[in-house]
Parts: sequence; structure tokens; C-alpha cells
Amino acid sequence: MGLSKVEDLPLDKNKSKQRRNDIINNINPMNKRFQTILSIVSLLLVVTLYFLLQPRVSNTIPFIRRIRLPIFIKNTIKNNSISAQEFWQLREFYSPGVIQFDKRNLIFTSDKITSHEFLIDKKITLQSLLPNETNWHILYKGKNELIATSGTNTFIYFVKPISEMAQANGFFDYKDKDKKLLENKNWYVATTINK
Repeated sequence: MGLSKVEDLPLDKNKSKQRRNDIINNINPMNKRFQTILSIVSLLLVVTLYFLLQPRVSNTIPFIRRIRLPIFIKNTIKNNSISAQEFWQLREFYSPGVIQFDKRNLIFTSDKITSHEFLIDKKITLQSLLPNETNWHILYKGKNELIATSGTNTFIYFVKPISEMAQANGFFDYKDKDKKLLENKNWYVATTINK
């Protein structure tokens, strides 16, 4: 017995062509289904992320709100400083509210947060502004920064230079009249968050 030549092998060209067409036809619908499913999943993911990142929507989802504060505290401890910009984001995303201005300060209120902001003389330290609390559990303490808890409340206090206030608030181009108000001043924030 010898090896047969390629010419000796029976070939059914029609059967081979049909098999190839069957394979191609089976792949195309799978690809179309996969593309459709991928498109739908991608669209749902984008819509879900959009809504989760919207302050007014994300705060209605309890588990998202609950993780914001610990993440803020963890970042503060890690960086050994309260980021003014992260503080503003926490405040807005944790519990969106209303900002009111009066001659002495800015007040942010919502159903879970009360925050007061003042311009204070540069000579004043945070320690001199803190209330006398004996039952606080201090989570973080810096030179002019404090995060503490008592019961269901978290307290955030800090004194920052005006430059950090400008960065956090987005005010970079003050009018001359406003610049005089800011001379020799620091930014003081006293916030209570009710979990």
C-alpha cells in the first residue's frame, strides 16, 4: 500500500463550499447579536454612571452616600491634610443643599449637613475656635484641621489660606474691592454631618 496522491482523494467541492457558507452564516448572526448586546450593555453602563455621579441622584442611593464620608476621611489621613476641593465635593455629593450668603459668612444647609464658612484674621488658630467637646472621637487632627465624631455626627473643622478657598470655590479673579476684604484673612469652615 502506498500513499495516495492528493488527486486521488475524493473532493466534493459543493459540500465544501456549503460547509464554508454554513460556518460564515453562523458567525455573522453571533457577531450581530454580540454587537447588539454589547451596545445595550454599554449604553446602560453609561446611563447608570451618569446618574450615580449626579449629586442629587447619587445621594438618594444610601450605599453610595455612606461610602463618600469614609473615603474622604481615608484620603485626608493618607494625605495628612484636608483637601478643600474634596471637602466641597463631599458636601455637595453627600447631601446636596442650599448655599446662603450673609455679611459675616456663607452657610450651606441640607437635610444631613450644616456648614458655616467665615473669613477670619490670619492670627486666629483653629484651636481657639473649636467648641469644648469632651466626648469626641478624633479621627484626624492636623495643625489647623480636625475631623471628629460624636454619636451619629461627624464634625469637620479647618482653617485654610484664601488661595485654597479660591481653588475650592472656583473664584480666581477677585475684584479689587473683594481683594481688600481678603487681605490678612484665612478661610474657616465648621461643618456637621449627620449620618
